[in-house]
Amino acid sequence: MNYRLDQNIAEPTRGQKSISLATTIDYVINNKLNVRVFYDFRKTIPTTLASYPTRTHRGGITFRFSLTP
Repeated sequence: MNYRLDQNIAEPTRGQKSISLATTIDYVINNKLNVRVFYDFRKTIPTTLASYPTRTHRGGITFRFSLTP
């Protein structure tokens, strides 16, 4: 923080706020087939104007098939 004592102002010089959400759902159809659904969200909010806010979204479905008895 930079403090301007004559103006009673505190300005941030660096830093960020991060928000993250990650969820996963696993479902067993039978003893050979599993299904997984996932979603991941990340957001970064900088405290200064030196960088841009970023947002990422990831998601998908995974099928797992087992060949062993």
